Amino acid sequence: MTKQPPLVTVGLLTYQRPQGLKRALQSIVSQAYKNLEIIVSENYSPGNKTKEIVRKFSQKDRRIFYYLHNPNRGCIFNTNFVLEKATGKYFLWAFDDDYYDKNFIIKLVKKLEQDQKIGLAMSAVAIFKNKAILQAIRFKGQYNPNNKNYLTNFWNSISFPNSKYVYMICGLFRRKLLQEVFPQITNVYAADRIFIIFFSLVSPISYEDNLLYFHQAHEIQYSNEINIFSWKNEIISIYKLVKTVIMTKSIVWYRKFYLPIAVWRLFFRIFMLVMIRLLGVLFRVTLFFPKQIEKLQIFIAHRYY
Repeated sequence: MTKQPPLVTVGLLTYQRPQGLKRALQSIVSQAYKNLEIIVSENYSPGNKTKEIVRKFSQKDRRIFYYLHNPNRGCIFNTNFVLEKATGKYFLWAFDDDYYDKNFIIKLVKKLEQDQKIGLAMSAVAIFKNKAILQAIRFKGQYNPNNKNYLTNFWNSISFPNSKYVYMICGLFRRKLLQEVFPQITNVYAADRIFIIFFSLVSPISYEDNLLYFHQAHEIQYSNEINIFSWKNEIISIYKLVKTVIMTKSIVWYRKFYLPIAVWRLFFRIFMLVMIRLLGVLFRVTLFFPKQIEKLQIFIAHRYY
């Protein structure tokens, strides 16, 4: 008798992206790994296009469960909702503007099954736009989490260029572990980035160096009109991270002494964020070198935020 492979829950979040949802769902139902529970959670998109797409897929695939939230209760609610509904041994957050190689889940399940200590597995990431690959993000060399200690992964999570370590949140988690630790870091600014920093102290991370996850490119949005004191949101996030790490039982006590490293590095990010705002103000008031100032502002935004 063949042993049933462990159940994987895919929590697919969607709002007003019918074509992206269609592509994402197709890539999920076509996975080589078949034992899936697919939870589609919609934040009440206008019209019926999203509902119709899910209906057509669910008619052919009984693994799909659909939930519609009316009124729209926001992204944070939706993120927590799919995790609460999950019953699989492993869990994956999926988004309606991304898609997956057919071997994404099967390769990551293999890594988690091989080592019970690993709480998260992720692949290399391909950034695409209009069907063209713009960038490949690989966590190689010093940034490869495989067989690294907690301190190294913790440092990588706060220092990887352009904050790209945040893509780890799109990987495959041990569901029970995730349900235990994720509620501890919610409702804060840049919660996904803060959570991965936190999780790097909770559990080892495994990496598959193949482009199996495809993420749609989005333009970095920054505005000269944003209040220069908006960095207070970053301060609140750091406070929440520090408080949670100190109080949590999910992190072994001696790892909590890594906190000063995170505080120093994250405050440096805030400094660079303030620099972006200041350069924006300078750009508006100066008559000298406006193009050079704008280029410097864009460089800082891309590099540190």
